Amino acid sequence: STAGLTIGLGTGAGDFSVSNAEIDAIFTTNLLTIGNSAVGNITAGAVTADAKNVLLITAASIDDNSDGASNFSTGTLTLTSGAAIGAANGQGFNMDVNSLVVTSSSGNDVTLTDAGTSDTNFNIATGGAGTVTVTQVNNDLAIRSITTTGNTVLTASSGDITDADLDAAADVSASSLTLTATGNVGTSAGSADIDTTVASITASSTTAGDIVIDETNGLTINGLTTTTGNITLTADGDTTVSGAVSAGGIGFVSLTAATANADLTVNAAISTAGTGNVSLTADANGVITLSNNVSTDGGDVTTAGLRTALGTNATIDTEQGGDANAGDVDLSATPVSANAAGL
Repeated sequence: STAGLTIGLGTGAGDFSVSNAEIDAIFTTNLLTIGNSAVGNITAGAVTADAKNVLLITAASIDDNSDGASNFSTGTLTLTSGAAIGAANGQGFNMDVNSLVVTSSSGNDVTLTDAGTSDTNFNIATGGAGTVTVTQVNNDLAIRSITTTGNTVLTASSGDITDADLDAAADVSASSLTLTATGNVGTSAGSADIDTTVASITASSTTAGDIVIDETNGLTINGLTTTTGNITLTADGDTTVSGAVSAGGIGFVSLTAATANADLTVNAAISTAGTGNVSLTADANGVITLSNNVSTDGGDVTTAGLRTALGTNATIDTEQGGDANAGDVDLSATPVSANAAGL
């Protein structure tokens, strides 16, 4: 064994392939570096590196040779490329690792799938505008940091999307963000929410779980949905609801535009399926504009801000299921100018 090992092609420009047998024959107690900043494409096929910490580095692309199976299994895997990562196959670079780090893709797309048994931690920086797409097939998808000026799409197919560091630092910085989990997308416990710096967001919990988002700037909400769970989103700036917000089960909806003079504009429907409340909050000097419907089935609807402006066609319905026990409606400093059951 040795304290560190680097495998490369010198200054060669040819493609670089690593096989399982070649990796298994290498023994190291530290970082195993394969490639360098001058080599060509790196392609992995069914590589098992056990608990080794591995760096794949190339001036070109990093791919695997097939979909449907994990093609790189190791402890911590670090990827540095001069081109796209995972572009060759539909599932992207397919792996089974405890921790995944992308230091740069030179602004190109990063597409990753982890089908292993670990709650993988992801720390990704594209170095530009590449789209980041991550699918965690089993267990939880844990975000340390994802940074791109492009878009980010994260999917936990059988678990939660979590803040791995449980802190207030941004978990995702991107142009647009799409989050899909069968369970929670962040939680309200401590600092376990998902912290974002994005321009627009779409999030869904498809089986049972909450959505808890804390955004550092103004935000466009393109859709927030739970099957059974609460929705809580706080944004530090003007916030616009452009896609439906819907909490299933007895879940509640709480949307807040938190900073000085921040407004909350509702251009798409907001609903709770049961008795969950809807709470819409702007800054004390901000305006809440309702241009679409808000509904519950016995839950209360509350707005807080300087005033609430009701659009001509906006309705507030707190007995959408025909329940005689309608919820209350409390609108900040405004007369009611729409159909509001429960008043």
